[in-house]
Amino acid sequence: MQSLYKKKLSLEIDGLPENEVKKFYKIIRVLKENSGSGVAARKKNVSLRGIWKGSALNDRIFESAKESLFHYEGKENK
Repeated sequence: MQSLYKKKLSLEIDGLPENEVKKFYKIIRVLKENSGSGVAARKKNVSLRGIWKGSALNDRIFESAKESLFHYEGKENK
């Protein structure tokens, strides 16, 4: 037995002009994919853990990055 909302949707679809059915279908597909029940929502999460493993990073690299990003900090003393 169809649910009440499936019946309502069916009636709405039956009332659409034929050239609008394709647009309606695309809208339903986008909603389904973004609702969490679609295949796109079931993709495995990817972790970035270990991405820097083996990299040669030192404090000078971080200080240089801070200076380039936050150049306005610490300028009042100079």
